[in-house]
Amino acid sequence: MAAHPLEAVVASAVAVPDDGRAIVHARYQDAASATADLAARRAGLAGNSVLLKRPYAKDFAVTLAARGSDLVYDLILHGGAGQLRSLVEQHDAPWVFC
Repeated sequence: MAAHPLEAVVASAVAVPDDGRAIVHARYQDAASATADLAARRAGLAGNSVLLKRPYAKDFAVTLAARGSDLVYDLILHGGAGQLRSLVEQHDAPWVFC
C-alpha cells in the first residue's frame, strides 16, 4: 500500500449514518503517529485494494484528515453500506493495514 512502513492502528470504529455515507476513525498510539501516517494512507487510497485488485475509488470517494490521535475517513459509498461491509470483513479496507 505504501512505500514506507505504516504506523500501527491500535483501534478502529465505523459509523454508517446512512446507506451512502460512512465515517471511520482509525486510532493511533498518539497524534504524532496519526499525522506521520497521513500521506502514506492518502497514497494508498489512490491505489488498488489489496484483495480485489481494483481502485478504492470504485467503492468510495474519501476525505481523509488527522484529528488528534485519529485519522478520520469520511466516505461517500458508491455501492452502499454492503460494499463497505465486504471490505471490512475481507480485511481489504485501507484503514486496517498496519
